[in-house]
Amino acid sequence: MKIAVVSPNITDLGGISRCVVVLIEALNKRGITPDYYGIHSNKKKIKDLFNKDIKYNFKRIYWPRRAILYSSWMKNLQLILKKYDYIFDFTNTLPLNKNKGKYFSYIFYPEFLTSRGKYNKGLWRLYYLPQQIIAILRRNLFRKQEIDMVCVSKEISDLIHNILGVRLPVLYPPANIDNFKNNTKKKSGVISVGGFSHEKNQLEQVEIAKSFPRIEFNICGNAKRNPRYFDKLKKVAEGIKNVKIYPNLSFDELKEKIIHSEVFLNSGRKDPFSISTVEGIAAGNIPLIHNSGGVVEIVSFKELRYENKEDAIKKLRKILSFSYKKKKELRKKLKKHIKQFDEETFQKNILKIMEKNKNE
Repeated sequence: MKIAVVSPNITDLGGISRCVVVLIEALNKRGITPDYYGIHSNKKKIKDLFNKDIKYNFKRIYWPRRAILYSSWMKNLQLILKKYDYIFDFTNTLPLNKNKGKYFSYIFYPEFLTSRGKYNKGLWRLYYLPQQIIAILRRNLFRKQEIDMVCVSKEISDLIHNILGVRLPVLYPPANIDNFKNNTKKKSGVISVGGFSHEKNQLEQVEIAKSFPRIEFNICGNAKRNPRYFDKLKKVAEGIKNVKIYPNLSFDELKEKIIHSEVFLNSGRKDPFSISTVEGIAAGNIPLIHNSGGVVEIVSFKELRYENKEDAIKKLRKILSFSYKKKKELRKKLKKHIKQFDEETFQKNILKIMEKNKNE
């Protein structure tokens, strides 16, 4: 069976990279070495980031940096992909193919339908506008559901339903739960993990940290995602003794910091999902998340969600004062809930979709 996997990048700590790597691992277990179409390939870096050895044939593609190039890029890629028996699309763009039973599209956030944050302004707005116009014109692609389209969370499924009146199924992304299990009893400090960006909102974490001078805040993530934001973050955090910033850590380095932390802070706004929050819970962290997006599907306790900076400070102070018994009960309930987000469940369900179409 000839399979293609399409994604801009699999060499960063982002959720899309994790999904692609875990999918390729599942295909390798079936004896399949897929063709991977992307911008970068570095198997050593994948090993460092995800602790996985995977096999694929790398096919370089160049991403459209200008809106006027988007349509021609899409048409060219569609022609290339025609030769495959099945295509896994992680580009988070309008589906590249409409061949029934041969195509899978994983939707993290439908920028091709609606924009958020900085992507709804200025040049970014112009960049996505052609995609959004095409998506509305081709809305029957979603309504007829001739290809396999699934969403990263119920939050995203609801968003698409509100725009197009179509309900798409949910396939939660894979978290490396087993690798984060540990017996470390002495946990302290606050940790966050996520690409340094406006969406992840690490600047707010620095402001929160100022109210807890005796608590160490470790802010970890991918510095390449938004270098300007990263530089601004470093400048703002300069001189604040309890804030440490760790860019581009390896899997082992990141794991070590997570398992020794007490609280996992997620300050992202309308985050579609958060694999790192799941892994923090698996490691025994008590999560504190912003009350928005798909992350609330991970953390159901209202006492562990906040609305704004002031509320975050109040909630964090309360979490740090929880008794040993209270923390133990929370960890037990949270760990039970996150079992549905493990890698094995993702691999089983995504391959089941492919097999269903192969047998039809």
